[in-house]
Amino acid sequence: MYLQERFDMRRQWPEAKPIAESRAFTIYELTVVMALLAILTSLAIPPILKWIKKGQVDEAKAILNSAITDCLQEYRINPTAWQNKEPDSLNRQLPGSYQFSGEKKTCKEVAIEDKSSTKSLPDLSFNINTEGKVAKIARIYDPDYENAAKTFGPTSLSSSAIAINACLEQRSTCLLNLNAHIASGVNGLAPVRDWTGECRFPADLSASCSMPIWTFRKVKYPSQATYDKAVNDALGETCRQERQKLITATHTGQTPADVVALGCPSSWWYLGADLGSKAAYDAKVAEVAEARCIADREAARINNQRGKYGPIPGPGRCGEIKWICNQSLLDSEAEYNIQCKVPPPPPPPPPCINPWGCA
Repeated sequence: MYLQERFDMRRQWPEAKPIAESRAFTIYELTVVMALLAILTSLAIPPILKWIKKGQVDEAKAILNSAITDCLQEYRINPTAWQNKEPDSLNRQLPGSYQFSGEKKTCKEVAIEDKSSTKSLPDLSFNINTEGKVAKIARIYDPDYENAAKTFGPTSLSSSAIAINACLEQRSTCLLNLNAHIASGVNGLAPVRDWTGECRFPADLSASCSMPIWTFRKVKYPSQATYDKAVNDALGETCRQERQKLITATHTGQTPADVVALGCPSSWWYLGADLGSKAAYDAKVAEVAEARCIADREAARINNQRGKYGPIPGPGRCGEIKWICNQSLLDSEAEYNIQCKVPPPPPPPPPCINPWGCA
């Protein structure tokens, strides 16, 4: 019975085929598959690498934006030495092949660049001026990363970057001149102007150093009306009228005693300009005297005066010694002798020895 069951089971099994007749991959099929895989890999790897590099650009932008935040905070906390501060956000490894450009890693300017041989990633940088204004620039080498660079800031050599940088430079100069005038304590309509408009792209056509400004007691006022109100509030109508008289009369010197007796504050004036302090008045007098010395010397040169000129009693350059000839101003006597040498006079005639007299 057992043998019969075994026999029946073997009859139900399929017959085994010879090994030579079994189905498998041929070498040609494997070659085709490998070629297809190689093609797919070659198509997939470049986009993957490109996205990796775009991620590195995004990480670099995040690091620099964090550094900007650190620097602006330092600008508010330490307004005198913030430019030499190295932001804490930069104390980390830069992504990919990015490295710092030289020593540009302080709050005054931070710049990173792609140090690889291909140099495909954009250079990123920012600087902060003395007014706390940030300018960000990206320099593009590969168009594939242009959009990633533009989200950081204007691209270098673009019209936007050139316009913004030029505008920021003009604004910085304008405000420096204005702040220097305010600090001088001179009152009235300022000889300099205030900045108006914004530095942006497209250009703000109103952005310029053209706004008239009035100053009183080291505070600026945007209009004659606000300036007059400040003067009236501080001095009263009587003192304002007396001040106007001094301005009209181009008063020079200290405020007259009779005006001070009315309760008006004493000040120092030069040709109707309220200079505020004795030090500012002395500096103005010295400046005018020095300018007069220089003008007189220039007039002597134009009039073709010859020889030594100076020193002239007075401040600054009044004490300089110059030499003049042929409408030229020379610094030394040696230079004068070389360039302006006067020919010696002719020798005297020989003595007459004719006993009958000389003609």
